Amino acid sequence: MYHLLLSRSFSLALGVVFAPAALAAAFPPPDAFQDPATAAWGGWTRGSTGTLHAGWNVFDSTADRTPDLGQHNLNTALLLANNPGAFVTGSRNIYSLVDVNDFTGLFVPTSLAAGRFTVAVQISVLGNDLNATSLLLNGLPWTSRTVLAAGTGLAPPGVGAPGGGVDNEYLFLWSGFERLTDRDVFALEFRSLSVHNSLDALRIDVGPAPVLPPTPPAPVNVPIPGGVGLLAAMLGLVGRSRLGG
Repeated sequence: MYHLLLSRSFSLALGVVFAPAALAAAFPPPDAFQDPATAAWGGWTRGSTGTLHAGWNVFDSTADRTPDLGQHNLNTALLLANNPGAFVTGSRNIYSLVDVNDFTGLFVPTSLAAGRFTVAVQISVLGNDLNATSLLLNGLPWTSRTVLAAGTGLAPPGVGAPGGGVDNEYLFLWSGFERLTDRDVFALEFRSLSVHNSLDALRIDVGPAPVLPPTPPAPVNVPIPGGVGLLAAMLGLVGRSRLGG
C-alpha cells in the first residue's frame, strides 16, 4: 500500500518522470498480495502449464495492455477504465475525480483446456472503496472474499475521499469456476463505490481446481425376503425359550 492519490494538476506540478526501469523500485507492489505457490487457495506456480496470470502495479493508460507484473499464457491481457473521467495519476494509478471508476478486464488464454479452475483476483484500492458486489467474472459473483490489508489512504487536500478514504487490499476467489470450452475467455468487471477512487494494483491468477476425493456411495437398505424374516423371528423365539427354560 504505497501510492498516494494524486490529482492531474498535482502530478504535473511534481514534474516527476520515471524511466521504465525505475518504475518497479519507485512503486513496489502491494505487500499483502498472495502467491499461488504458497497460498492456501493455490498449489501451482505462476508460469506452469495449465495456468495463466497477469498483474498490474503501474498503469500506462486507462486501456492498459502491458501488465508490468508480467503475464503468462495470454494472447490478450487488457484492463480498461470505461468511465470518461478516469485518468492515470503521477503515481501511476487509475483515478477519477468526477465519476465512478468502472473497469473491465479481458483475458484471452493462449492455450487452456476446458475444465474447472480456481480463479483468484487481488485488488488494491485507495480513496473511496471498491464496490465488492459489482465484481463479476463472466457474469458470476465470487465465492469468497478476504481483506488482505486495511488502512487509511493518503491524499492531498481536496483530492481524496473525506478523511482520506481507504487503503485496502482484497482477495476474491471463484472456486470450481467452469470453463466450458477451450475458447472461453475470462471477462472481469468491477466498479468503485463513489468518485475519488484510485485503482492501485490488480492481479489475476487461474489454476487447476483441487481434485476432490470421490464421495463414497450411500449405504443401500436391501429388503429382507419374507421367508428369511420369518425364520429369523422363529429362531429368536427358540432362543428366548431356551434361555427362559
